[in-house]
Amino acid sequence: MIEERNNLETCLAINRLFGDHRPISYGSILPVEIPPEEISRAQRFFHGKEPKTTTLSNSLKKRMLTLYDGKRCPTCHTVIRYHRGIKFGHEIADASTIEHVIPIAIGGSSEEANLAVRCNLCNRASGHAMNEWLQQFKEEPTWDSARRMILYLWLETHDITMAEALYPQLYYTFMRKKEQLNSKHRRGD
Repeated sequence: MIEERNNLETCLAINRLFGDHRPISYGSILPVEIPPEEISRAQRFFHGKEPKTTTLSNSLKKRMLTLYDGKRCPTCHTVIRYHRGIKFGHEIADASTIEHVIPIAIGGSSEEANLAVRCNLCNRASGHAMNEWLQQFKEEPTWDSARRMILYLWLETHDITMAEALYPQLYYTFMRKKEQLNSKHRRGD
């Protein structure tokens, strides 16, 4: 049985290539390290001690999208494309997009450590699932619930198999939203 590690303290991380076991700082979860400054920022934001982050700079956005053009979405492994200068909605499922792994709405920053390039479909499905989660708390979740969502979102982006194993309800909400958006895309809505 896989056990959730969400106490956000030092825990053991495994370097799979070399079998190295070493302590990783506050905020890590196997097999992905969550930058400690992002967890701290989200917690300060949650308690009203940190303002909302500034918007993502265009230069960072362009650099990241260019770098990932033709690579695979870390969640679904679709080959993603950078559509330079084209504004789009859900209709371009494989378009590369910038994802705030910890969303700005729950204290995430626009720093590169909190950003990932994902396909449009995964990014939108994650956002829709996140909004559904916020609505169930009337947009005022407890810190424990927010922390759990942060851990899930980090895994959803970087290790979808582990996300499913540790957070099945959140994972199935994401997959349901993704299928709804994919159906809409196929119909041409």
